[in-house]
Amino acid sequence: MSAYYHLIDVLAFQHQVDHAAAELKFRMSELIEESLNEIKHFQNSMPPMSISLDEKRPQPVPYRFSSVLAMLQTFRDALIGAGVITKGSSDIEDGVHHADLFRKLRNAIVHDGYRPISAWVEGRYYLPVNVKRSSKRGNKEVEVEIIAPAEDVETLCLQFAASYCETLAARLDGLPVDQKLRGLEFSRDWFAAAGNHPAIKPLLEMIDPSRHEDLRTANAELPTPLHDATIKLREIADLCRTRLHELESLPVYPFP
Repeated sequence: MSAYYHLIDVLAFQHQVDHAAAELKFRMSELIEESLNEIKHFQNSMPPMSISLDEKRPQPVPYRFSSVLAMLQTFRDALIGAGVITKGSSDIEDGVHHADLFRKLRNAIVHDGYRPISAWVEGRYYLPVNVKRSSKRGNKEVEVEIIAPAEDVETLCLQFAASYCETLAARLDGLPVDQKLRGLEFSRDWFAAAGNHPAIKPLLEMIDPSRHEDLRTANAELPTPLHDATIKLREIADLCRTRLHELESLPVYPFP
């Protein structure tokens, strides 16, 4: 391919914030579905299963948990590129339920390759022990403590996501109007760069190149990507609150 590079601008990053919101909704739906399956698996066991901590079994919920944790960094980087927060800022997360715990767990999984979610009790997964890990801050090694919460993994994710999404939606709502850019995601420059890809070039050659020039024209009738992201974020918060209510309504073992 020819060395033709596309430079990602602020509008493209604002679209990425919207994409991140869509992906978080997808990831949370996956986690809820897997957790439902695990709880049903326990409830339908005759007699109810008792799983030792060292017994090997598939771990769909912890895997889904890791994918939710990964969205923390995705959102942070996209929000920086979109001009919503500045590099090094974490003020959106600071008031969010379990934010500190989620940052520490993400670092343990991503940087250490250590998966602390290792207990399965009555269909739910838990972080069973407090953990200490080493972390680098500048040139200094520091010890980080992760305190095992009483809540199961799904409950933690639901509480975190509901709080995070409401907080971020309010932040996006409060941005100045001129900071919320309008226009489609792909610019003329993007099409010029994509036209060098051997699989895409034949397709683009059939399209009138003049059409690419209007793609980014500000159009008052188009919603801003940050507005669309806000809608999705509040949908996630509603999804999480509904599921939390379902979990609270589960019968206590032993089931009738």
